[in-house]
Amino acid sequence: MADTVEIKRNSTELAKIFGLTSRRVNQLARAGTLPRRTARSSFDLEPTTAAYIKYLKERGGGIDEEVDGESESQARTRLTKARADIHERTALQLSGHLIPLEHVEKAWVKILSQVRQHLIALPDRIAPIAHDAGTLEEVRHLIKSGVCDVLEELSSTEVEFDEDKQHSADWASRAGRGSVQEFVRTSAPSPTHSQ
Repeated sequence: MADTVEIKRNSTELAKIFGLTSRRVNQLARAGTLPRRTARSSFDLEPTTAAYIKYLKERGGGIDEEVDGESESQARTRLTKARADIHERTALQLSGHLIPLEHVEKAWVKILSQVRQHLIALPDRIAPIAHDAGTLEEVRHLIKSGVCDVLEELSSTEVEFDEDKQHSADWASRAGRGSVQEFVRTSAPSPTHSQ
């Protein structure tokens, strides 16, 4: 009689065969239901299958219904809701109502860079005028006026989100338009160093 060849499977492959999740396979292995040589080793398919069939028979042939207090129907409901959330977010992004976080971060970096440039240039704009001011109140008014001018210039900064050419072909085929990519365009003049 020929020696039987051991067929090894990892928890992910075994989960597909048994119709379980790899997490559940690992739970059954930790509980001693499924034989495994070590905690990280693969499973020998034949004895593992026999052990799982025995386990099901002992449970009355029922399907593994509850994992960590969650029934199969609860898990399916949670999965369906998660898929619906993903589709909803994708639709919002395609319609331009939801912007990816990395695009918003890039836009803020550019805006804050402009704020920095304007603030650094502010003393050079105000110093010559403040030097000729007669009173402390006039200097205070000049500084306040300079800050208001900078804020006014920055308020005209527009943030636009342009088409992303990298994803546009794929997204356009699915939704009739491209994905969103940030593009910051400013109509505010660059800060000047003197007046």
